[in-house]
Amino acid sequence: MARIYKRGQKWTFLVESGKTKDGKRVRTSKGGFKTRKDAQQAAYEYEINMLNKYNDVTITKVTLYDFMYNDWYPYHSKYIKASSGYTLLSHLKRINKYFGPEIKITKITTNDCLNFRSYLQNELKIRRSTSIVTFSYFKRIMNYAANKKNIISIDPAEKIFLEAQTNDERYSLFKLNIHKKFYIEESDLKIVLKKIDSISKNNIRDYEKVMITKIMLNTGLRIGETLSLTWDDIDIENNTISVKKNIVCVKGEYVSQSPKTKSSLRDVSVSSKFMKELSEYRYLLYDFKQTRFTWDNSFNLVFPSLDKIKGGLPMRLNTYRKWLKTLLIDYPKLDYIHPHIFRHTHASLLLQAGANVIDVAKRLGHSTSRITEAIYIHLTRKQDIGLADKIESVLK
Repeated sequence: MARIYKRGQKWTFLVESGKTKDGKRVRTSKGGFKTRKDAQQAAYEYEINMLNKYNDVTITKVTLYDFMYNDWYPYHSKYIKASSGYTLLSHLKRINKYFGPEIKITKITTNDCLNFRSYLQNELKIRRSTSIVTFSYFKRIMNYAANKKNIISIDPAEKIFLEAQTNDERYSLFKLNIHKKFYIEESDLKIVLKKIDSISKNNIRDYEKVMITKIMLNTGLRIGETLSLTWDDIDIENNTISVKKNIVCVKGEYVSQSPKTKSSLRDVSVSSKFMKELSEYRYLLYDFKQTRFTWDNSFNLVFPSLDKIKGGLPMRLNTYRKWLKTLLIDYPKLDYIHPHIFRHTHASLLLQAGANVIDVAKRLGHSTSRITEAIYIHLTRKQDIGLADKIESVLK
């Protein structure tokens, strides 16, 4: 859409017609119109003329690369989160790697789409779920070109789909998941708790990570949700923690956005004992801040970076991940423990205590109870094995 503005006594229109490959905007302006209406009419005629030229001549010259990055991506980015846009670029990079920057979008055939699907399925060493997402974006791009922009008369990818898993793949995944640990076993959890309880509160750098671990075990929060908590989210009086946002780093900039799903917005209750411990940690953090020459107070985070230069800014996930790995380095059998498993462990402890699957799913912020049910199935499978052992001992 053209921009109409007054320059001196005359009116001018400005039309944006795209971007160059290096991301610079291409603009055209024309002035000297006596009235705003004259400028609007001239802008309209210019845009129509530009569109006709695009359809009649340029259309055959439009590459998939140009259309994907300069037309479809800016359009699609309006409807997704900033962090999702960053992830989306990795899928577009995968598409571009296969087709290259020179192929004309009008030259892409159904056979090309089939070959691209085969490439994602068989040649790239990526998860099937990732392949499906990449191919779905490719289909959206081609659909947009055919049905929104009319650059191509027929969508060559319309009737091509990248199926989920074959029966063989499902069976292979099933065998793999039989041995996969969804939560921390009781004996292993005792080791973890003993390790974190041995850490002194005077060592604020380590103690902060201890509190991150405890808050995930006590609430089932995701690691991203935990690192995004601010002190405004902590209700000491009512013993609740509110999950309202996720703070993510996109191209070096920190962005506050809504949580993973609508159901992720929630208030999680904790015990008064844990809330007291969290309050004590807050005082320790405050004392530490007073010793720093530089500290960014704009975020008011519960678990900020304690770095000399980036103090107060959001902590990077990798900082906690490395700390956890170092903490358990002397226990090779615990190498399966990662940040997200504390969330599943929280669910398993509630289920073992007799909590309802649906209630646990709501507490975790799941839109469905599918993941909670998977944890429950693993628990019951373990219990069933225990019952089998009891029968065996009786029959002996």
